[in-house]
Amino acid sequence: MHCGDDKGGIYSILTFVWFVLAAFWVADVHLQHKNYPYTFYMVIISARWCYFFSLFTGFHKTAKAVTVFPFIFVRSKDEIIPWIITHERIHIRQQIELLLIGAVLLYIIETLYSLLVLRLPWYEAYLWNSNEQESYRNQNNPDYLKNRKPFSQFHYLMNKRKFTHKDGAVTYSD
Repeated sequence: MHCGDDKGGIYSILTFVWFVLAAFWVADVHLQHKNYPYTFYMVIISARWCYFFSLFTGFHKTAKAVTVFPFIFVRSKDEIIPWIITHERIHIRQQIELLLIGAVLLYIIETLYSLLVLRLPWYEAYLWNSNEQESYRNQNNPDYLKNRKPFSQFHYLMNKRKFTHKDGAVTYSD
């Protein structure tokens, strides 16, 4: 059955992906407000995949977890702790809102700006991204996702803080 003027399969696929991601986002927000303990993510314990995906961050030797919607890759069972899961769930929400590809594009643009214009080292450019700013600044608040407004990461585009990375811990100054 053919409806409308379909210009090609890629548009149908993109529309389908957008609807699926939108459904995940609506369900995730709805379940969070109901204090439902489950959300749409899967934790995979794999040091190899965690290392591979963290190569792009500059923290590939110290990264405890990496998120690629809908998966959270952690190095070991010891890394499944509440603040890490909250941090990675914030990334899942960001990736759903920006349809994953938008999150990747925003990450690339901000990283290039940080490296080429601000001339920050790679690890500081990673921490300068609005995705990481939002996640690091709210990872210790387990209720953050219940109260988070859609597209909140854009607030952190202009509201940056200096982060420091020392001995595997990331802290920021007020």
